[in-house]
Amino acid sequence: MSKKFKTEEDIRKYYEAKINWKISQLIFYYKTLTNQKINSDWILKEYEPKLNKRIERAERNNKTKLNQEIKNFQRKQEGKKEYKYKKKEKEVTKNSLLKTIQKYCRLRDSDKRWFGHCISCNKKVHYKKADWGHYISRIHNYTAFNTDNIHLQCKWCNIKMSLSTEESKEIRNNYRKNLIKKIWLDKVQILEEGKHKVADFLCSSWKKEKKQEYLEKIKKLKAEKDDW
Repeated sequence: MSKKFKTEEDIRKYYEAKINWKISQLIFYYKTLTNQKINSDWILKEYEPKLNKRIERAERNNKTKLNQEIKNFQRKQEGKKEYKYKKKEKEVTKNSLLKTIQKYCRLRDSDKRWFGHCISCNKKVHYKKADWGHYISRIHNYTAFNTDNIHLQCKWCNIKMSLSTEESKEIRNNYRKNLIKKIWLDKVQILEEGKHKVADFLCSSWKKEKKQEYLEKIKKLKAEKDDW
């Protein structure tokens, strides 16, 4: 990338503008969550630490790339070849695997126009604006990756279901009723029993294989829906 920069100052200005844009995008996303007509105080408490962590990570990555770019610029000035930094292969974490499986489930539950119905309230919503609702909480590893446990859900129901109110109980009951209609009672009972079991399969190789499997499923599912 050094070819388009004439001075080190140009590099610093470019990466400063880049990180400012990234932070503004993160803050905008955060505001869209807090401005919804739901319990904004709860969302503020829940998402503010996550926002700060994401900003810190973005600043750290931006600083690393800036230093690499300046070093390569200096090497070019000295008549040396640019050094190509090798990207480290990222380990597949629980969250990264869950995001892949959750995306597959939202696509699975949407039609050819990419709209689906909330499992709890039956509201029609685009899969990109929907959440992935876990019937059994994702903290239980044994059922967290089970696609029978993850279904398209509107943001309102997903957030309300995690609270301890009468309304959240009603949303959970509706989820269970619709889930029984969708996958039958025996599978629902297997999920409910699964939260008491220990997940002894969560090794790095298993997560890597599962992520690759669901990435291929997503690709296949998108191709099928595009052909409708």
